[in-house]
Amino acid sequence: MSQDMKRILEALLFAAESPLSLAQLCQVLETKEQASVQQALTELQQEYQQMQRSFELVPVAGGWSLRTRTEHAYWLRRLRRQQVTRLSQAALETLAIVAYKQPVLKAEIEQIRGVEVGGILRMLMEKGLIKVAGRKDLPGRPLVYATTKRFLEVFDLKDLKDLPTVEEMESLAEGEQTLADKAPTLPLAEPRPSLEDLAELPLAAMSEPPADPDYETEPETEPGPEPEYEPEPEPEPEPEPQPA
Repeated sequence: MSQDMKRILEALLFAAESPLSLAQLCQVLETKEQASVQQALTELQQEYQQMQRSFELVPVAGGWSLRTRTEHAYWLRRLRRQQVTRLSQAALETLAIVAYKQPVLKAEIEQIRGVEVGGILRMLMEKGLIKVAGRKDLPGRPLVYATTKRFLEVFDLKDLKDLPTVEEMESLAEGEQTLADKAPTLPLAEPRPSLEDLAELPLAAMSEPPADPDYETEPETEPGPEPEYEPEPEPEPEPEPQPA
């Protein structure tokens, strides 16, 4: 494979703002030999992996794209001063329904989720993750929704066939449950006695502390004879004054 073709491909992928398909690359290179272009892309991908560069060449959204590695995402966010945009649980559930059942009606999504999803659909369209894919041949001609190419790019999918199957998700859930079952358990603390339990205890048990084997008490001694009590002498009365 000529180095000139690989350099040209590298420049095109570096300058592109979105993934480039094999047909687009062949059109720019003015060649119909898709096999040779595919081989050059594979060689570039292997070279980047061997050099352990901070970026990689990946097939995504039906094309090829140069992407920074995920382990450097923290530093890129610091450079752009951007915070991570996270989808809510409701948005992820709606997006998953669209991805697996597309093209899908709004009413079908609401039937599955049991809530109104108009606002969530608008938000997902604003983010470019879903789109209106047409109208269904039903009374009222309702809109149907589908995922976009941006959806594949964000979730790093080559195409919709790369979505995990139901069996894969079930096995993943079983694996997580197995890990949770194997986790060590801590001994539970003894429950504190309730007021009813204390009321049933005898007075001696409530007043005397429980015996502690690690605590040494002084041996009890027999009480000695009580000291004799000597009354104090009464004071003598003062003499009465004599008349002059």
